[in-house]
Amino acid sequence: MRKSLLVSLCFVVAWAAGALGWVALQKDDPLLDQDEVYWIGSAYYYDLAWVRRDWRHEAWRLLPARENPPVCKYVLGLGLATAGHRVESIENLAYFYLKWLRWENPAAVPTNAAEEKRAAVVRAAGPEFMRQVLDGRRAPLPRPVVGAARTTVLVCAVLGSLSLLLLGWSVGDRVAGLVASVLLLVHPVAASAASHAMSDTIALLFAVAAAWAVTNWYRRLAAPDGPRGLGPAVLAGVALGLACAAKMNALVLVLLAGALTAIAMAQRWRAGAGRGVGAAARQGIAVLVVALALFVAINPAILADFPRALAAPIMEHRLTEATQVDLHDPHPAGLGGKLAAVARMAFYGWEFFAVMAGLVAWCAVRRWREPAVRVAVIWWGLALASVTLWLPFAWPRYVLPLLAPSAWIAGLALTAAWQAAVRRNAAASP
Repeated sequence: MRKSLLVSLCFVVAWAAGALGWVALQKDDPLLDQDEVYWIGSAYYYDLAWVRRDWRHEAWRLLPARENPPVCKYVLGLGLATAGHRVESIENLAYFYLKWLRWENPAAVPTNAAEEKRAAVVRAAGPEFMRQVLDGRRAPLPRPVVGAARTTVLVCAVLGSLSLLLLGWSVGDRVAGLVASVLLLVHPVAASAASHAMSDTIALLFAVAAAWAVTNWYRRLAAPDGPRGLGPAVLAGVALGLACAAKMNALVLVLLAGALTAIAMAQRWRAGAGRGVGAAARQGIAVLVVALALFVAINPAILADFPRALAAPIMEHRLTEATQVDLHDPHPAGLGGKLAAVARMAFYGWEFFAVMAGLVAWCAVRRWREPAVRVAVIWWGLALASVTLWLPFAWPRYVLPLLAPSAWIAGLALTAAWQAAVRRNAAASP
């Protein structure tokens, strides 16, 4: 018992030292990314929802409330409020859209429906604000506010790494969890995203936490006697709901939960356990129902226009993407171009991508019987397929959903190789 406690303490100290050292090495980018203006401005919705508790305000019907789910806005708002920088107006969002519209005079009018949605946000800030921006008398954001928002994201990066450590801890593979948490933390794409006040790192934290909850639920579901009660399923549903309410790319984890439910049902069917098939189905349905209910319940933008607004985070985002194509880079060319971009951004090229694919295949062949490994393999495959098919631009932060399962797979494979080497050395010893 004392030895186990000592080992656990060593792991916690090692992870904490590494995380603190990583945080200390991060340099503040003197440049302000345009999207940081948007996401810091979106903290206004935290103020509306949880400080003023105004869930019926007209701002919930505007584009920034509908095109992205609210959890990242809430987290950034909480971090800024804690630092003494409440975002109490929609002006920063109006600044973002005004620059995007590229209006040069107050008499400009929208030319299409997409511009009208953005213009509505500018109008909500008032004509005086618009005049100040056009006259060049208003800076987008003061540095203390940017610094507080970036610190909030940095904390989320550390907590996301911790979640992978806890995932390894919960399935009895602490070394794999430690390796995975470090790999996720130091990956250049993850480190770059963590140094900017945007949603991606916050969403990654909730996605890894959801993967932890889904893994622990599935381990009970895959046990011969099945889970006792719906507690793990409810926890997994809550985690999935929060992850999707942070960023819609967490739908990968919803697909994962569905695939795991189907596998459990098939296993029960092959074993001749008819009642077990129904029980597994009920577990999967409970996870999805809880996730959907929570996703809706914490989003006033959906409650204000239910059920039509359920599709808004996807449909509005696709319209925004179409506008970005005109203003920024074109889409990667075809499926091959997208996969090449993913391999380059996530794995530094085809060579390391091939190594990663080999590790996944090895886990699938040699360790498929282990529920946690089964989850990791399916998670990685779904993430790769989803990111590749969806990738709108070759922007590195868009591969973040693939980095967590990759780090977890790498941790599992490296620890398995180390354990095999230890056993061979022990067998060879006289």
